[in-house]
Amino acid sequence: MRRRLQRDSLQVTLADAFIISTHEAVWDATEIDRELAETTEPSVPVGILSGDASALRAIVRYLRAVEKRPFSEIAALLGRAEQTIRSSFRLAPELPLFDENGLRIPLAAFSEHATLSPLEVVVVSLARKRLRNVDIASLLGLDPRTVWTARERARRKGVVA
Repeated sequence: MRRRLQRDSLQVTLADAFIISTHEAVWDATEIDRELAETTEPSVPVGILSGDASALRAIVRYLRAVEKRPFSEIAALLGRAEQTIRSSFRLAPELPLFDENGLRIPLAAFSEHATLSPLEVVVVSLARKRLRNVDIASLLGLDPRTVWTARERARRKGVVA
């Protein structure tokens, strides 16, 4: 049973409409992937933060194990002491499986907001991308109240998402 849709004197079957919308979604995803590939700003994928490790430990583990960056460079990028970076790496568990092409957090955000905790920086960065607390919580594997608390602490420190 094929129903036809009439729009602007153009007849399209539902199956054709699905193919067209699927093709447009694939094209949009390809455009986004191309834009992400063109950015050279150092960043980390949000997916690494969904495991059991703290935000700082997961980011340090990713930068050291996946990107092979030295501890001194990681410390400079994150605006933290090198000894903090070394101990975070040593205590960090293995990274969870993650999508390298998904949402990314720019590393510049960590050094720009040195007064914020790593989780607060991540939450504020995702909130600035117009994600709701519930969506951020789902991405990070956290309770929405934890995300709200991180945003509230950042707001009290003068950083608005």
